[in-house]
Amino acid sequence: SPGRDRTDRAVMQAATDIGFMTVTGIPGDALSVATRRKLLSIFALPDQAKRRMYRWNFDPSRPSILHGWFPLQPGHPTWKEGIDMGPDVAYGPDRARPGDPLTEATPVPDEAALPATVRDLAALKLGALDDEQRETLEVASILGAEFDAGLLAEVLGSRLIELLQQLTALGRQHRLVQPAGRNAFRF
Repeated sequence: SPGRDRTDRAVMQAATDIGFMTVTGIPGDALSVATRRKLLSIFALPDQAKRRMYRWNFDPSRPSILHGWFPLQPGHPTWKEGIDMGPDVAYGPDRARPGDPLTEATPVPDEAALPATVRDLAALKLGALDDEQRETLEVASILGAEFDAGLLAEVLGSRLIELLQQLTALGRQHRLVQPAGRNAFRF
């Protein structure tokens, strides 16, 4: 139908160009602020912890067919990682029915694995970096919330093209910086 075609295009545009979307207008309860915060903090976990929540198609030993975490998929037009959730997340565990892929329980990490504060979240993200990446971000932070990659390359004694590649990777893989113009980035 024309309405479905418009919706499909809007979803693909949001997933491809914007990188984040929220679906609204669905009857029922919305996610609580605490539940939303808990789910978003999953993306700060090390990959090893996220793999424990894999969807079946990424790890056939996992029981969850439709729900669970999926990693970045190079070459896919939406270039995203995500977690597909079941109704148990919004409405409670009694909505999960074993054996039914549409209502199966959503795999979630242990509470102890989740960061409790923004400081914990930042430490978890920085802890996943290697020494060179950490040094690059530490020096960049001295230059300000928005910084020029050319100046950063000069301070670090790096080649600009290699630094631009590193900053782009830090943005895509860890979501720590994002482009802010020609050779400019921001935290």
